Order: sequence, then C-alpha cells, then structure tokens
Amino acid sequence: MHLFSEDNTIDLSQLATDDHIYTYSAIIKELKGRKIIKTNNVIGELGEYLAIKHYNDTPSLPNLSLAPVGTENIDAISRKGDRYSIKSTSKNVTGVFYGLQPKGSELEDVQKFEYIIICKFDEDYKFRNYS
Repeated sequence: MHLFSEDNTIDLSQLATDDHIYTYSAIIKELKGRKIIKTNNVIGELGEYLAIKHYNDTPSLPNLSLAPVGTENIDAISRKGDRYSIKSTSKNVTGVFYGLQPKGSELEDVQKFEYIIICKFDEDYKFRNYS
C-alpha cells in the first residue's frame, strides 16, 4: 500500500476506517505534546496558536502570551496588559462574544477584552487570513 501520491500528499483513501480514527487520535496527542493545542477544540486552538505566533513573529505587532488556562473571555495578553479574544472559524460564523448584550437590550455591554482576532480557515484547515 502506498500512502503518498505523486504530489507527495497522503492518500487517505488507502487507510481503513479504524486507521483514520487511530491516526486522528495520534495527531491530536502529538499536537498536544508540542503544546500547539490543549484540548480537542482543534480549530479554536490552532487559531490561537497561529495568531499568537503571527503577532510574535511580526515586529510591528505587539508580542502576545497565551492567557492562563481557565481565564474567561480572553485567549492572549500583550506585554502592556491588553486583552485579546481569538475566534476561529472555517465558515462565516464565530463563537459567542461574552459581555455583548442582544440587539435592543436595555443592559449595557461589558467590555471583556480590548482586541479581537478572527482566524479564518478553509475546509482543509488551511489558514486563510486574519481579520
């Protein structure tokens, strides 16, 4: 069985279903071991990892650190203390923004972070762009 095609991509059709499940599990464990992700929320954690890496690799942007585990509403913090919420999507929808009241609500919005970064991925989990 040859798993690699001529263009050097893996031909997953050659794997049995059980092998797909095992491989997925092994990849999740490897990403956790490399500290790229912490949970099984792959798209969210990949976005956080890539956004922080992009900010730290770009001299004109502030350096960011991952917020401590369990920190509510934010995913990263700058050296100046600015709070960043990072949302990731492979569609045109993101998660919930806590602190924002529904349209027409009489309650005031509560600022939970200073900045938001939205990471967009395509259906193959390839990074498309930041907003």
